[in-house]
Amino acid sequence: MSAALNPVEPFFISLARNYPPLFHYTRVGSLKALLESKALLARPIWDFADTAEYVHGIRLIRDHLVKARSLERRRMKIARLLQELYGRVRPNVLQVLDRTIDNLTYEFDHVDNPRVKTYVACFTQNPASERMWRQYGECIIHFNFMLPVLAYSAPSPFTSAMLSHVTYDEREFIDAIPEQGFRLEHPEAIPRQLEVLDSAGAAFRSELIANWVTERLCLFAPNIKRAEFAFEREWRLKSAISTYSADPALSRYPCQPVFPGLPETATFLGPGMSRYVHRLTLADKFISQEIAIVANDAQDLSAWVGGWQAKESMPQFGIDEFSRAYREAAGGEG
Repeated sequence: MSAALNPVEPFFISLARNYPPLFHYTRVGSLKALLESKALLARPIWDFADTAEYVHGIRLIRDHLVKARSLERRRMKIARLLQELYGRVRPNVLQVLDRTIDNLTYEFDHVDNPRVKTYVACFTQNPASERMWRQYGECIIHFNFMLPVLAYSAPSPFTSAMLSHVTYDEREFIDAIPEQGFRLEHPEAIPRQLEVLDSAGAAFRSELIANWVTERLCLFAPNIKRAEFAFEREWRLKSAISTYSADPALSRYPCQPVFPGLPETATFLGPGMSRYVHRLTLADKFISQEIAIVANDAQDLSAWVGGWQAKESMPQFGIDEFSRAYREAAGGEG
């Protein structure tokens, strides 16, 4: 993700330029339902096949912040990052760290019912892995640049979303914690957060900032897996519901772009409504470029997919054309 953000474009379009092509594996029996619904099923972290992955991420984050609180060099780095985000309210770094550590301890101890409820849909940069299609599904869907654009448009009641790559290196994960928790925020969200902080008392400011930091870090926590899975080259779309504030106005959320065809409310499925469908549509077009089916005896399914693709897949155009059309529709300069 090395390309620079374009200050002329909306944040989410400029951000999308930094993403590689991404793919999703699914089963033959699920492909039709996925395409017809134009949606992916996101699994909550407490429903992971291996919840230890998420717990490991939370533990690494909490332990790093505990050390940062006592080590001046690390603490000053976090103080500088907080100053860049919320400088005019002069955040108290020790108070923010203490509250964030308490929050993460709660998340660690209550992974089956967390306050930041994180849901995950999985993608990969590796579309040609026999090991993966045997394990995850014989159908491979290729997404175009619209995936990261729409990834940051999670519907209510979600308060934020992030599409980012998984690391298989513990050191790399730890090194990214300060940036992920104390710097990476939607630029459009910062003015609103500052308005909230301006009217809050000093102690409450630390609580609010810690809650927002906690949510960012909980979105980051699923982004580590064991080294033996590095061949998957996985990316994860994570959407979160934060319940740290009873007042929705104080929840952290990005300034979400508004697109036709995107639902305003997520559809929850399964026992206890524990899973939700993350729709990925724009003007009623699914964002697939091509679909590969590597299963034997799938001619009928291939024919069905070909007919669906002719009617429903997004026309082939580039991100430059989309960016120009979006700005014109929004009343900006082309």
